[in-house]
Amino acid sequence: MKKIFILLVSSIIFSNIATAQVIEDSVDMNANFTMDVFYSLDNGTTQTVASAEWTVAFSVNSFSAAILINSGNGVRLWKTDYVINNFNNVDTTNNFSNWNLQFDTYESLESKTSFEANPLGSLHYGWGEYAGSPTHDINGDGVFVLKTVSDEFYKIIVIKKHIGEWHYRYATLNNSFDTTIVYQATDLQDRNFAYLNMDNHLVANREPSNTEWDLLFTKYYDTDESEIVTGVLLNKGAEVVEIDGTSPASASYEDETFDATTKSIGSDWKQYNGTTALYDLDNDRTYFVKQLNGAIYKLNFTRFDGTSTGKIGFTKEKLVASAVKDIAAIKTVSLYPNPAKGNAFIALDLKQKANISYAISNMIGKVVAQNTADLNSGLNVLKLNTSNLNTGIYLVQIKNGKETQTLKLSVSK
Repeated sequence: MKKIFILLVSSIIFSNIATAQVIEDSVDMNANFTMDVFYSLDNGTTQTVASAEWTVAFSVNSFSAAILINSGNGVRLWKTDYVINNFNNVDTTNNFSNWNLQFDTYESLESKTSFEANPLGSLHYGWGEYAGSPTHDINGDGVFVLKTVSDEFYKIIVIKKHIGEWHYRYATLNNSFDTTIVYQATDLQDRNFAYLNMDNHLVANREPSNTEWDLLFTKYYDTDESEIVTGVLLNKGAEVVEIDGTSPASASYEDETFDATTKSIGSDWKQYNGTTALYDLDNDRTYFVKQLNGAIYKLNFTRFDGTSTGKIGFTKEKLVASAVKDIAAIKTVSLYPNPAKGNAFIALDLKQKANISYAISNMIGKVVAQNTADLNSGLNVLKLNTSNLNTGIYLVQIKNGKETQTLKLSVSK
């Protein structure tokens, strides 16, 4: 699995919480689920936006290759067998059945997205090849065909991703319309994605700040269910423990492992009852949601009206107090390519000058390489020589004073 973006886990200082209180709340996605709801466990609904107003979404993170599609509203993506030089000659006649229909897996918002499916090697990200130092570009080499929300068809090339800058070309199948957009990711650094509506050719700023929400109530195509579902996706950095078969009153997250999978809550907390034509909820299912700041909420679903109203009800209870983050010097840190073959790179975006130490350890804790570096504010890239490491999984620990970040690195030959 390729993952070129990992959020900074900051050092935290916990405060005490006085008395836990169970709160009843709900979100309104409107009839037929025409709205997406960004929800904060602390503050309730943060933002409600039309679910059909976007086609594709580009990751804002400078070192991510992720592009999402609006699969919940009918967007479909095919990887063709055409090369870029034949872009003008793409012929869809009788070809769709021979091409790969690709969806976002929602395992992560930064890997295994629709455009990233079917990579051609360890340095390939589905739509393009990683060029390495000094540019760190990903250069597009594939041609895609996409169906929009309004059933228009376009052919697509992701020309390249240069650090935080996307170059994205799309055209009608008969070449009557052809445009290239250049999106500078740094324009929306407090968001996860920038959204493009290919039906009206406008970029939509439809997300709240990524520090202002925890859950997204939305429609999406679930690759496990092979159908469009209505469910709950996690913000990056949030994690979940799911407890089944135990009453909510006695459910506990102690001794359980939190799961950061984007669809770890998902849609299976409800089931359609063909006899009653209503939805049954699992009364013995509890979710414990850990926020980016370390706070933990207990979540139980109590209502799902279906398409008639689009209302979803639940109870929430704060169990662990919020945390105060000490971000210090490091703003973001990424490790790529992953898996690495020969060399890997640590990219650090620093708020200020810092002395950084880093060490590579194998899975039994033995340090196999370590070093220090004096870095300037802004973007820094450190090179790791992995050619002398055996194939396997390693941990890369980066330290700046009390600030520590541990990343997982896969090494291949």
